Amino acid sequence: MEKCGTKALAVCADVSNSQEVGAMFKEAHARLGSIFVLVNNAGIYAAKPGTPLHEVPEEEWDRVMNVNLKGVYLCAREAARQMIANKGGRIINISSVVGLRGSRAGAHYAASKAGVIGLTYALADELGQYGILANSVAPGPVKTKLLDKLNKTDFERMRRETPIGRIATEKEIADAVCFFAQTDIVNGQVMVVDGGRVKH
Repeated sequence: MEKCGTKALAVCADVSNSQEVGAMFKEAHARLGSIFVLVNNAGIYAAKPGTPLHEVPEEEWDRVMNVNLKGVYLCAREAARQMIANKGGRIINISSVVGLRGSRAGAHYAASKAGVIGLTYALADELGQYGILANSVAPGPVKTKLLDKLNKTDFERMRRETPIGRIATEKEIADAVCFFAQTDIVNGQVMVVDGGRVKH
């Protein structure tokens, strides 16, 4: 980012820990000034993908919920405090299409992302009066290094299930985030970015 002429700061923090989140925002504010756009992108998947709900240990459920949902709450809370003082801002939460339609063998991940969507709606209602807009981007499969680890059969199945015949790229997810960062009117919406697999 700095090579592009933009200031950047990397801060390591556990988004499920309120003290670490508070310290992260404090350092960012001291080094870069007040926040105007927050993108809640931190998230984890199941430790053992494909595990049915009745076999998910409680600690695994809590681990996913703490990062994927509690982390969004903690970061949004810190950002909202600054944004209210500054009379405006944008909160963009990365959810998932499984938060809209559920997921076989991944209930805790799906539930966490559905919670992110519900929290986005609540933030839009609560914070709109302060000039703060809250929206969510819900990606489907995205061409990443993680997806590259899938076997060719699974990858080809996902490609066939996508009406446009290909998987989304990271840039296309970023484009959706940039739209929400720049809009002055769109609030409380979920943008599905998956090539038409899920209609919403």
